[in-house]
Amino acid sequence: MLDYHPSTGFDLVLDSGCLHHLPSSALAAYRARLHRWLLSGGDYVLVHFGKRHPLDWRPIGPMRRPREAITTLFSSLRLALPVGPNALAGIYWFRRSVA
Repeated sequence: MLDYHPSTGFDLVLDSGCLHHLPSSALAAYRARLHRWLLSGGDYVLVHFGKRHPLDWRPIGPMRRPREAITTLFSSLRLALPVGPNALAGIYWFRRSVA
């Protein structure tokens, strides 16, 4: 996925299962790819599974990141709408700033 180089950008990138499979060492490269893939004003929608509470040990997804980590990672994209503050399945909607 990090080697994908499309010939044109996209208005929408949907991530349902990619981010939470990436090791922390690949996050900066993933964010850089999103900047290349998304057109100005394009949307990035992330479906991500999180923990119910801090002691939740069940392995739902390899890298369950907290909401704060996700919003910080994509802070360079203008946040349009996060859905569900304490949901097991979080849906995050980011918009790339208009250049």
